[in-house]
Amino acid sequence: RKLPEFVGANSARLSTYRARRPKTLQPPDPKAFTARAPYRGLTGMSYKTQDGQTFHLPNRGVLVNEFRKSVIDFVLGTDMVSHFESLAHFEKLINTDALDLSTLEHRRVLLKIALHFADVSNPAKPANVSREWSRRVQEEFYVQGDKEAEQGLPVSPFMARDGSKGRPAKCQRGFIDFIVMPLGKAVCSQLNNGNHIRLLLDANLEYWKEAEATENLLAE
Repeated sequence: RKLPEFVGANSARLSTYRARRPKTLQPPDPKAFTARAPYRGLTGMSYKTQDGQTFHLPNRGVLVNEFRKSVIDFVLGTDMVSHFESLAHFEKLINTDALDLSTLEHRRVLLKIALHFADVSNPAKPANVSREWSRRVQEEFYVQGDKEAEQGLPVSPFMARDGSKGRPAKCQRGFIDFIVMPLGKAVCSQLNNGNHIRLLLDANLEYWKEAEATENLLAE
């Protein structure tokens, strides 16, 4: 049977109900890039830095392929399906001092985890910004829950307006506690000025813990 497609609702669980989902991203034809004269002029060359190091730019075909591979890897890395695996790999590298940014592989790992953190970093923003976006996300959850109910499908966790599938503060507290905080700690360990991010995470987590306690009291 044809499965419903929810337009404008949260994407976290929509793949369960989609009839088809692309297995891979389909990037533009690399020929569209290699045909440009300025691009051709930048490849297959070498140059020296002020400290005497020599760098070689690969030919344009290699450069396009590497760029394509990196972009696909980074975008797919924002999928929560790979969150715990990616974080565990990154933590292992930093905990064993094995992260070597002179290698392309490890630079990709760092960029991939940084983009993933940026994607879920709302709890690392100032309180007024973070809470407003939390409200908007929760409303998006409710819209999806409404659509699921209309279709006769089970309503996803935290997406029922009546709170029967979980209340907003619990959702936010759990999201920070189990997803964003461990990821943020790992990323901040590699930043020279990451302490302010940690402070914002701690403050927002404390806010939602207090809000959850209030929710629980009101529900009794």
